[in-house]
Amino acid sequence: MKQTAVLVALLGLGCLGPRVDVKVSPDTDFAGFGTYAHKAPHDASQHDSNLRALVGESVKAEIDRGLGEKGYRAAAAEEADLWVVFRVHGVSRARLTNTGDPDANYNVMENRLEETVVIEVLDARDGRRLWEGQSTREKVWEGAAGKGPDLGDAAVALAKAILRRFPPE
Repeated sequence: MKQTAVLVALLGLGCLGPRVDVKVSPDTDFAGFGTYAHKAPHDASQHDSNLRALVGESVKAEIDRGLGEKGYRAAAAEEADLWVVFRVHGVSRARLTNTGDPDANYNVMENRLEETVVIEVLDARDGRRLWEGQSTREKVWEGAAGKGPDLGDAAVALAKAILRRFPPE
């Protein structure tokens, strides 16, 4: 019985979605802001830029949808109250994993992808960061050489989870 309760609790935790880390500038009142514009990151690596080219439009659309639901309106960069900057990072790794038999020394190679989405909200007047949300997920994938998992769906899911925490309450 006790094992069943622990299992149910652990399964419930898995349904909560990805962990989101948030940083908020103290004393920021988001009630005074109503418009936003997207701004490209200034420090993106070539790898991040390539990944952004693959999934950027999907993430941008999710940000527009999420902010629109919260009453924010898109505006031209020179007219916006807020600038929104997002980054998508992806790192692939190969890792040896035991098959689960503690008595066997049989390992299999797992291909893992760690994907991170970071969304920053800046004050358009002075460029000061007011809010940042970040979420990461790791996925094991099996596929033909050169064919990885669908990054777009994962990045959109992470962006959606991050935006649930904006604006801070």
